[in-house]
Amino acid sequence: MHAKELLELERRDIRALHYTWIAFFLTFYVWFNMAPLATSMLQTESYLTPDHIKLFLIANVALTIPGRVIVGMALDRFGPRRVFSILMVVMAIPTWFFAFGNSATQLFVSRLFMSIVGAGFVVGIHMTTLWFKPKDIGFAEGFYAGWGNFGSAAA
Repeated sequence: MHAKELLELERRDIRALHYTWIAFFLTFYVWFNMAPLATSMLQTESYLTPDHIKLFLIANVALTIPGRVIVGMALDRFGPRRVFSILMVVMAIPTWFFAFGNSATQLFVSRLFMSIVGAGFVVGIHMTTLWFKPKDIGFAEGFYAGWGNFGSAAA
């Protein structure tokens, strides 16, 4: 596979790859937005301490590994399109609660559930094995992971 093929949007596999890396970008953007928020939260929310922020950062990854296992099992049963769509819609709920949280407990619990969004990585890896020939999987996974992980930098 060549880089110029990424512009062949009439191909279903290429469109699927682009939709998937964009979704992955969004999940990592949400997942990693804690770091830049931490400093501003300490300045604006008088009830938060540095220890609260440390606890939120731990919560931010606490359910990622079990989430990836569960998402992997769901992928085998329901496929990547359904699983990624459901993951993103469901993860909007704790994201909303975190955005409007007004207590350390609410922020902690919402951040804990938001850690599941890190399981989005598994979806694209699975998707590339379904949509691409074995000789193209490495390129597709590299493209997916590279641009998707850029969501963490954008946050």
